[in-house]
Amino acid sequence: MNDNWIERKPYLQILRNLKEQHIIKVVTGMRRSGKSTLLEMFATEIRQTAGKEQIQFYNFEDLDTLAIGDFLQIHKHVSEKLVLGKMNYIFLDEIQNINCFERMVDSLYIKKEC
Repeated sequence: MNDNWIERKPYLQILRNLKEQHIIKVVTGMRRSGKSTLLEMFATEIRQTAGKEQIQFYNFEDLDTLAIGDFLQIHKHVSEKLVLGKMNYIFLDEIQNINCFERMVDSLYIKKEC
């Protein structure tokens, strides 16, 4: 983990407990409260047991990420990077910046290995 991170043990434990449950996990909270850092910490933890290629992390405040396109183009981009036959972990930070993001998330959710 990054040495500058403040470990958020209770929140990480909640994510660990929900990790294998096939539900969409949503992290909410006040702006600048550490939600993005929490997601990065959890993704880093998952990398210890899953291959790097099984984890996709997108921050939709980053213009490079927004340049992928609309929700259909983002869905295609994510889907093309999925590792078949293994669980895939997809982190979508600030996803509310994408119009119709709910449709994209639902479409990824129905895939067994996402």
